[in-house]
Amino acid sequence: DTKLVESKILQEIHKDISEVRVVDQPAKDAAEEKPVPEDHKMGSKELTKQASLVYQDRSNYVEAYELSEKALVLDPKNEEAARVKDQIETDLKHHNTDIISYAEKYTPPEGALAYKVAVSDNQLTLREALDISMKNSVLYKSLKQRVEGGRAKLYEAKRALWPTASLELRVGGGLVGGSAYTNETWKANLSQPMYYGGELIFTVKQAEAGLKSDEAKLEKERLEITAQVAEAYRGVVNAVYNEQFQSKAYDEIKGTMEMETKMYAEKLVPEVEHLELLTIYNTAILTKEQVEISLDSAYLTLFQSLGVPMSEKIPVDMTVELEPVSIDYDAYIRMVQNNNLDIIIKEMAAKTAFYAIKVQEAKKKIRVDLRGAVGLSGETNIEHAAGPDLENEHFLVVSASVPFGANTANYQYQRRFFGPTLSSFRGSEDWEHKWTIGILDNLANITDYEIGKADYAKAQAELANERVEQELTAKQYYYDYQTALLQIEMSEKKLEYRKKQLELVRHTTLMADSRLSELISAINGMAEDQFTKISTINNAKSAIWNMNRAIGIEGYYGE
Repeated sequence: DTKLVESKILQEIHKDISEVRVVDQPAKDAAEEKPVPEDHKMGSKELTKQASLVYQDRSNYVEAYELSEKALVLDPKNEEAARVKDQIETDLKHHNTDIISYAEKYTPPEGALAYKVAVSDNQLTLREALDISMKNSVLYKSLKQRVEGGRAKLYEAKRALWPTASLELRVGGGLVGGSAYTNETWKANLSQPMYYGGELIFTVKQAEAGLKSDEAKLEKERLEITAQVAEAYRGVVNAVYNEQFQSKAYDEIKGTMEMETKMYAEKLVPEVEHLELLTIYNTAILTKEQVEISLDSAYLTLFQSLGVPMSEKIPVDMTVELEPVSIDYDAYIRMVQNNNLDIIIKEMAAKTAFYAIKVQEAKKKIRVDLRGAVGLSGETNIEHAAGPDLENEHFLVVSASVPFGANTANYQYQRRFFGPTLSSFRGSEDWEHKWTIGILDNLANITDYEIGKADYAKAQAELANERVEQELTAKQYYYDYQTALLQIEMSEKKLEYRKKQLELVRHTTLMADSRLSELISAINGMAEDQFTKISTINNAKSAIWNMNRAIGIEGYYGE
């Protein structure tokens, strides 16, 4: 039994292979050097077979990927399992993930699988993190569906401009003069709005504004996700660098403390200086522990932004470089006013309210509809074996309604042509003029019109307020970037000074002209200044991302 064999193997290797693990290269090499037991090979082959079948079926990429990983854990030399795993990773990188049919495309992977593929090389890049967060965002997916709904609504509004057609078939019978008969009618019904005072056009404009608003909300959510993930990613980079700097400083401080302790035991260092140095050393220990906790917190924030469970600390791209960009302040503010997504959303809301008023105004005008039908109809005695003899039959109806105040005047003209029947052998026709007046049947339109004017005024006020708020926020992003550039320049100069100062203190300490506490303080200052430079560069990057988000264009100013 395959399941029993697999269970036995799992117990022997003492590993939970239900989760995908990233194994470092030395461990892989060591595993390949050892001979693989036969039962491991059998289990690996069976898992590979299952993975291949699931992959070919395109039914569950997550399961296929995990099965191939399990097979490689059992037998690292299993080339078929490696091939299946590599093929899945290739699919994820080079194929379209928008599924239409299994024949052409494949089921899009969830964020969990995307995360496993991303960390398979033992590193998580920023672009991979952004892709994972998009796949895991429920709100982003729902907004995509909302955009599709907006497109359908726009199509529906445009279709209302054109004729509506329906096909009709009627079969019946009855008694005429004591004789049974049967009838049959085939008909095509048509209706066309002739004049609605522009209501249908304004409805299309309203649907277009709604669709643009939904698209802006989708793009806004995408940019907010990228900004959130990028901020969390840079937070991890900062924390890793800080941990490295503080660990290096701690090791040097620890060595200095050990040397000073020996000197104190030999009465070569005053007790006051020893106690002072001990205080600094204890502070260094606390700082190191705080930095380690901060690193854990940064990774937790990153995993939370990705929407994946907390796992081991996957290495990130530690590249911290910044190419300063020149920003035309006036052009930047103009782009904010024209392209900012929050402003566009408010602008589309105002347009929607405006066209809603136009629709209500159009309802105050005359409305004309044209309806008609063409077809064949006939009747015959039920004893007639050949069935009804079908003849032409058609009708035409023109209707109009004119609102006045809360009332409506209606007019209708119709002309009908009937085919021959048992009682009318030559067919017949009739015509009719009809006038009606509806009393107080238009109150709802009057109320909706007044509500629409209030909504439009509110939307205009919100749009004006949004323009002011977004411009102020965009200006703050601009000054944040300029401030970060100055801080980078300052940190570089301070770091150069700190390096020289540290070398000088080391030299004077050897000459017994400086106390060891001064050396430790200089070491701590060096670590702090190194971290300050890294954090200020990432602050500048954050400001660039924020400016890109303010103008609604990802990557416009770089990053």
